[in-house]
Amino acid sequence: MKKQIVKELNAFLKGNYMAIESYERFLEKINEPEIRKIFQKIKANHEEHAKLVQERIRNLGGEPVDSSGIIGDMVDWMDQFKLETKELPHIIKDAQTGEFRGIKKSKEMLENDLDEESLSLVQNILEKDEEHVALLTELLKSLP
Repeated sequence: MKKQIVKELNAFLKGNYMAIESYERFLEKINEPEIRKIFQKIKANHEEHAKLVQERIRNLGGEPVDSSGIIGDMVDWMDQFKLETKELPHIIKDAQTGEFRGIKKSKEMLENDLDEESLSLVQNILEKDEEHVALLTELLKSLP
């Protein structure tokens, strides 16, 4: 049972690493100070989530993964091309899409056999990710 939970949490952790990497790329392209601040805050949330998941995996006797893996590398490579000519609304939309994917993955994890503590952790992260989507939606609406 614990092995399966660790496996699920590690898959979830990879998703958090992908989010962190994506926000790092987004931040390279954003010059607007207020929007940079928002993206930095969201990135910091994902970094905190990753630390919490790492800690939970260790508490279960597992070893947390340390990167997003080959899939993350492929997404990173594809995103680099996508971001070459993107303007601010497109970057925000891409961030929003990434958050939606993370939420979908979180919800899939809620259907798996997680213990109560791991389930609560994933639910809390899901709530924060949903706040990110709302924030990005408002940000898009506020653009001229």
